[in-house]
Amino acid sequence: MRQEFKTDLDRRAYAKQMRMWHQPRVTEEVVSAVSEPLYRPFVANALSKVPDEFHPTLLAEYIDRSIDGANPKANEWLRESINETFANNGLPLNANDDDISHYAESKSKIIRDLLAAQAITTPESIISLIENICESAGINSPNQKTLMGNIQRVCDSKWWRKRLRKDLMQRREAGAIKMGLVHSNAGLYISNYGLERQRQLSKRSLEFLQSMEVVNELGEVLDLAEIFNSNVSNPKIRFLEMVTRAKGLEDYAKQLGLIGVFTTSTCPSSMHARHRESKRINKKYDGTTPKEAHQYLCKQWAKTRAEFNREGINPLFVRIAEPHHDGTPHWHTLVFVKPEQKTKLIEIMRYYSLERDGNERGAKESRFKSEDIDQSKGSAVGYIIKYIAKNIDGKNVGLDYESDGNDAANTVERVTAWARTWGIRQFQFSEHCPVTIYRELRKIRTMPTIETMQPHWISASDKGDFHGFINAMVAAPMTLMTEKKQSTRYPDEQIDVIRGVELNGKFLETRIHTWVFRKKDSSAVPWTCVNNCTELSSKAHKNDSEFKSNHKRIEKNYPTDRLRYVH
Repeated sequence: MRQEFKTDLDRRAYAKQMRMWHQPRVTEEVVSAVSEPLYRPFVANALSKVPDEFHPTLLAEYIDRSIDGANPKANEWLRESINETFANNGLPLNANDDDISHYAESKSKIIRDLLAAQAITTPESIISLIENICESAGINSPNQKTLMGNIQRVCDSKWWRKRLRKDLMQRREAGAIKMGLVHSNAGLYISNYGLERQRQLSKRSLEFLQSMEVVNELGEVLDLAEIFNSNVSNPKIRFLEMVTRAKGLEDYAKQLGLIGVFTTSTCPSSMHARHRESKRINKKYDGTTPKEAHQYLCKQWAKTRAEFNREGINPLFVRIAEPHHDGTPHWHTLVFVKPEQKTKLIEIMRYYSLERDGNERGAKESRFKSEDIDQSKGSAVGYIIKYIAKNIDGKNVGLDYESDGNDAANTVERVTAWARTWGIRQFQFSEHCPVTIYRELRKIRTMPTIETMQPHWISASDKGDFHGFINAMVAAPMTLMTEKKQSTRYPDEQIDVIRGVELNGKFLETRIHTWVFRKKDSSAVPWTCVNNCTELSSKAHKNDSEFKSNHKRIEKNYPTDRLRYVH
């Protein structure tokens, strides 16, 4: 863009700045945002290092930080922010999928070539090489139990692509938070780019599901997209299961004579990028990402539970993690505890919530809150059901208070994108009853012949009664039956594959077929498989006759259109 100057001296000074900053492209937006012409080349050069979609908001933030038309402080903010946020040893922040693929192949090839040339031979030198190359790419090295497991991963370009994409998304989103692109007046919970990126990934996944099918050894074919919609990957089914589990836990707590307490735990102010009401920058913000903030809450919760154990407190709980408007997570926890232990439980939870910066202004009022469950107002699950819905499908929740008036049904997409981007586990139940066994039993549509397993099956599969299932598990603890299987991607490794459930040395097989994936309308050899009918372990052969009898019973009565076999 042509610049207008009052004097020849101004023109020459501007030309010098342009040469200093490598002749950047000075756009109309930069001219409008930067009142001092001599600063425009610097700003244009800085923006060239940042993805284009960040520019409008960055320039708006730049204007907001400029004081009385003078730009030095805004320049300092822009330089420091870009250096801290976007500088990295690995890929540039605006790298596309092709860049990632080429970079991944180059890194994996370097290691393959070095190993093939036997340039390094000792385990210590190989591990050092892996760590150095991963560090140069800005990602964590693999942490497998065996040396070969680590080598196979860093020699695999697919492993690199997955790690690089995740790292790039998180770095880009961390930059968006620091640059003022994540808050309720800009991008609620997640930047607009981050949301669009998750939409693209979801679209790609859906296209893959719609293009694939699975077939078993009997020739039965199932559509992969229908399988997806029939299990907890489907938000509707996930919501129903969550509510069923929460209600079952509440009923079990009542049975034990426990009372409920609803708590909210929030991170220190230094982990919040923006103020809630004004949306302006928080000067205390230390650059903590949502993932790091969630790890902080997990660490404090681990300390809390350790103290519970020392005090003889063994509560039941349901924990929900959700974001503030700027992406910083906070926790809602429904806790069931003995009446005489309630005061001590709250005291411990409050202590660890305030352990860091507990004396800062407003901490005692806002960092930890607790509320006794009033049964006259409804069940304990009623206190958390809206938080479950808000983080799954958003239906029948009403307004999302973090969004300044938007309906939760419209903001749930952003919540889901936030959790996926940062790898945050949104829901956690106390370990009193593993849900995997509950799901395995629900694969079986006819009552097992093993009498001791019938109460478990009746509660889980026949009635969908999680309270009854907990009681059955307490009376007769059931475990998963697994066996070792060779990994299809890394041949030298073995993985644990679920076969069924076990109780007192007796086994119930829940996965009786071998399913293979293939493209629709294709006669090509399937590219991978889920093997659920391999040879039984020697331990399982003790009940081989019972296994065979039950196997035939299931095959006869289990409808071929059921979709619960394959995950």
